[in-house]
Amino acid sequence: HYCGMSEFQEYLAKFQNLNCGRVGNHERPHKPVLLLAVLDLAESGRLSENRITLSPELLEVFRRYFDVVRTPSDQPTAINPFFFLRSDKFWHHQPQPGQEKASAAMRAPGSLGQLTAVISHSFLDEELYAALLDPVKREALRLALINRYFAVHRLEILRVVERERQIGLYELELERSL
Repeated sequence: HYCGMSEFQEYLAKFQNLNCGRVGNHERPHKPVLLLAVLDLAESGRLSENRITLSPELLEVFRRYFDVVRTPSDQPTAINPFFFLRSDKFWHHQPQPGQEKASAAMRAPGSLGQLTAVISHSFLDEELYAALLDPVKREALRLALINRYFAVHRLEILRVVERERQIGLYELELERSL
């Protein structure tokens, strides 16, 4: 534990100190963008268990945020942050059955097919997953990411957040009316 910090404050600090790749003085946006997308899935009820896959929904939301913050040198791939977030110590991989050794030995994700052949899904520390389900803590985590990595794009990012929120509410209404 950091000195006197609550567990939640530690996660806020970790979110603000991600191991992001750099090109010159440009910090790659992939990890914070992927975490924003995961926060949105949690908010819309599409993260009902501590199990994160490279689902079409996740990739779609990732792309919406990525398009706001990317530079011409950033490739819109969620595979790398999905794999490399494990170095941030709160994101863990669940190997496919019988693939434990291969998963431990992996140094890079390769293609989507190579990654999913070895890794079933990712999951978060239990305390962090619980925070994602808490509206106040989830918003604090989201703002920590936006303020630290995307301050210059804050308004556009918040527009995407609001649009995702509306889509989530609309989807819930549709499900209830069936």
